[in-house]
Amino acid sequence: MNDIEKNIQSIHNYLNNKFDTVRLSTVQTGEQLLQEIKAINPDKLPAVIIIFDNLLYQSSDAVKELQLSLVLIDRFRSGSDEKALSLYQISDKLLDLFPPNGVCLDNSYIIPTDMMSTAIDKQYAAFALGITCKESY
Repeated sequence: MNDIEKNIQSIHNYLNNKFDTVRLSTVQTGEQLLQEIKAINPDKLPAVIIIFDNLLYQSSDAVKELQLSLVLIDRFRSGSDEKALSLYQISDKLLDLFPPNGVCLDNSYIIPTDMMSTAIDKQYAAFALGITCKESY
């Protein structure tokens, strides 16, 4: 059985091969998320921040479900469709890593659950991809 740290580290390593900046965080509020984003060098954007959401135990199936958010951040760009499309392009890059049928990392089966826009600050654009890591216990 894997623990939370091992699951999160596996995802970090998986993402680190595709994005320049991948951070682990324990943020609980929007203000803390903004502090985390501002701590990233703007030249290192786009970035992904891995955030813990929830842990569930499905006793009837003996399955543990770790729910995380992968927050994809870039600078907000106005005045051009091409600049605006850049966040969608990197979102596709993230989604390709977590296909709807799932991916297996270190004995955990990871599936995407949802993706939503995350309003943080006028300087940044962000999407949060929800994922669930399932494994038996």
